[in-house]
Formats: sequence, structure tokens, C-alpha cells
Amino acid sequence: MKLKSIALAQIQKLWRKTETKAARRVFWIMASLAILFVGVPVGLDAAGHMAYRSKDYETAQKLWRLNQVVDWHDKDVSRTNAGLSYYKQDRLTPAVDQLEGALKLAKPSRECRIRWNLAVVLAARASQRTVDQPNEAVGDYSRAINVLSSQKCLEDPAYKDSFMRLSEDLNNKMQALIKQIADQHARPADDSEKDTKPTSEEERTKAQNQQQIEYQNDLNYQRYSQQPDEERYSSDGENAW
Repeated sequence: MKLKSIALAQIQKLWRKTETKAARRVFWIMASLAILFVGVPVGLDAAGHMAYRSKDYETAQKLWRLNQVVDWHDKDVSRTNAGLSYYKQDRLTPAVDQLEGALKLAKPSRECRIRWNLAVVLAARASQRTVDQPNEAVGDYSRAINVLSSQKCLEDPAYKDSFMRLSEDLNNKMQALIKQIADQHARPADDSEKDTKPTSEEERTKAQNQQQIEYQNDLNYQRYSQQPDEERYSSDGENAW
């Protein structure tokens, strides 16, 4: 009986030791996971900011794209910063993709700034497309104007004026480009009519008025397309979070 009691006490003592070791092991495993869960996103974000400040935008966008996989809290920030890094490299289509993804995940406090950045990048891509892809450029202008039409942002004093100015500027550029496209489609027919000179004063006046309209449309388009980006847009579209 005494031997049984001693054996039982030894078994209980061994069990308690095993239980303590297991608990400690679980604790350290959980602590390590927590450090990785929090530390890795913070480290990647900090490294991305260092690369961005040193103008190594290629590395910055890679770090922030990687951070999108592990960051569980601010995925909209990682996507916004990756989009701005692409923008700095003049890679505007991936920049648009990243910023549109960020807008879908945006927290209310960050929505207006993401909308501003997306509109600026869309406007820049539209400017690139005006010569070779004018119809796509019109589409980008239209999308940018739509992004800026958020009632919430238009009621926010911090964004209202800048949103309205940029929207008006983009609308003027879009309308000038639309008129230029329409004029280009109309010119072949006009050229065929030039073979026969107007026979009446009314026809000559009408032809002169049409030439003046086309000339003014071209001037309007050139004025908006050649205006430097730094004069049109705020620097908010270039700063990572």
C-alpha cells in the first residue's frame, strides 16, 4: 500500500513537470507567432518607407506588395503605397490597379486621400494616351472625374476645394479631347468639300466660322494638355503613408 502511494506521488509529480513544460512550450510558440504576426508587417512597411525616401521605388513597391500578403490590419495603406511607387516609376497601369484595390478596402478616414491619388494617376495615364489612344484617354478622364464625385469627400473641408478644381480641370481636358476626336473624324469629309470653293457669301462665312471653331478647339486642347502636372495637381498624389 505504501509503495502504491509512493508510485502514485511520483507519477503525479512527473505529470505536473510535463504539464508545466508543455504550457511553457505553448506559451513560447504563441509569443513567437504574435511577434511574427505583428513584427513582419511593421518591418516590411518600415523597409518600404526607407526605399521610397531613398527614391528606390522598384524596391519600395516590391516590399509593399509583399506586405499585402502578411499585413492583416492596413491592407489599403500597403496597396496605396505600392500604387504611388508604381506612379513614381511612370508605370501607370499597375499604379491604377493597386489604387483601385486600395479604394475597395479603404477605411472611411482614408477614402478621400486614396480617391485623390487614384484620380491623379488616372489623369496622368490619360495624358499619356491622348496621342495614340485618345478614346482610352477619354475613358480615363471620365473615370477620374467619377472617382472625384464622392459626396462624402466633396463635403469634407479638407478635400472639397482640391477635388472640385481637379474635377473641373479634367472635365475641360476631356471635353477638349472629345472635340478634337470629333474634328478629326469630320475632316476627311471637309477635305473633299474643299475641292469646290464656296459660291456664296453665306457659305464662305460658314466655312470660316468652322475653321475658327476647330482652331479654338485645338488651342484649348493644347492649353490643357501642355499645362505642367505640378501646376495642376497637389503633391498629395506623390506622398506615401
